[in-house]
Order: sequence, then C-alpha cells, then structure tokens
Amino acid sequence: MATTYTWIGQPGTAASASVTTDWSPTGSPQAGDTGIITDNGTILLGDGILQANTIFEGNGLLVFTGDSLVNHGTPSLDSATLITTAAGLVVAQSSTIDANGNFVNEGSILADGAAGSSLTINIGATVLNGTTLPGYFYNPSVIQADAGNTLTIAIGTTSELFNTGSIVADGGTVKITVNPSAIAGGDGPVRGFEDIEGGGTLETAAYYPASDGNNGTHSEIDFVDSAAGNTLKIDNVGSFGGVILGFAAGDT
Repeated sequence: MATTYTWIGQPGTAASASVTTDWSPTGSPQAGDTGIITDNGTILLGDGILQANTIFEGNGLLVFTGDSLVNHGTPSLDSATLITTAAGLVVAQSSTIDANGNFVNEGSILADGAAGSSLTINIGATVLNGTTLPGYFYNPSVIQADAGNTLTIAIGTTSELFNTGSIVADGGTVKITVNPSAIAGGDGPVRGFEDIEGGGTLETAAYYPASDGNNGTHSEIDFVDSAAGNTLKIDNVGSFGGVILGFAAGDT
C-alpha cells in the first residue's frame, strides 16, 4: 500500500532522502509513495530514480546529481512521477529544484502553488570523482506554470536544455534564463514545444538554433488558445531561429 511521508528534518540542512528519521512516519518514500516537503527541506536525491512518486514541494530544495547512469531508460523522474508545488498551502512558497549533471524528466513538473509562488529549476554542471560533468537537462515530457505562479528555468554555465516535450505557460509565467557560458546558447538543437495559453507569459533569453536544412529541428513557440493576455518576450531576438505559431489578434 502506498504511504505518504512528510519531511521533518532540520530546516535548511541537506540530507539524503534515505535518512528514515527525517520523515514521518519513520521511513522514506519508495516506489509509488508520496513525499511532502514544505518546511525548507533540502533533499539530496543523487542518482536515485523516482518511480511513480508524487512529491509536493513548498519552501524546499530538491537536489539531483546525475551521472551517465541517468538516461532515457533510467530517468530522474519516470513517466508516472509528479513534482508539484500544489502543497495545499495558502501562502506563497518558493520552491527550487537543482538539476546537476544528467537529468531526465519523463514525468511532470508543475508550478501550481498559491498565488505568488515560484519554482526555480537550476540546470548546472557537477563534479563527480574529480571530473566535471556538464549539466544536460532532457525534457521529453511536461514542465508547466499555472496561473499565479512563476517558473524559472535557469541554464547555468557548461549546461544545456534539451526540450523535446512541452514547456507550458498555462496562465502563469515561464522565464528561461541563460548563463553566458552555457553550451550552444543554452537551448539544444532539438524540436520541442513551448506553449502559451490561459493568459500566460513566456520570456526567454535562450539562443534558439534554426533548422539546419537537413533534419528540420527547431523550437516551436505556440500560442495555443485565444485567451486574453497571452504574451511572448524574446530577450535575445538577434539569435532567435525558432518558429512562432498561432499568433493572432489579442496576443502580445
């Protein structure tokens, strides 16, 4: 039977997710279980694979450090896993995910907390056994910001985002920021979708490679519906090679 665990460890102190005394009831989330992290918990997940888990994150930090063992066959989040900031709290929360080294999201990541809440995904390199590993973040699934929420995807130095799935501003705000030392401008040359709907805003500073004429790869930014307020901001327009679809009356 699935169990719901609430993190009760020392606020602000990094701890492995496997430390049983940091959870109530005593134990740690296993496949199919739910974890609630609302009190400034800093949870170290290493190469651990989340399997059919639901993680409710409030004011907390999830730290993933992935090496070559993390790939599409053994992802960081499997297809049945959900990380959401809808932790049932009525006040705004500030949630963070550090994705260091290889990170693969086959599940769903939702910024869906109380109005004014934020979720920051930091994509960064890591050092394992004395070797620096680039930060490669693969998203073949869904990352979404709902109304009242701000989702920031911060692509750090020696790092790159590969979005073959969907990044969605569904009434909320999505901001993609890029360190000047990111790999290839921060956005990998793959075909993915960035959707704007429900009055959402997407702001991006990433370099978007144009199609190379052979494989037709490019990013697609889609105005999905006719909701008032759908907005796209391109901060690095001189290097934008993506495709904008669905832009219509009322869009910005």
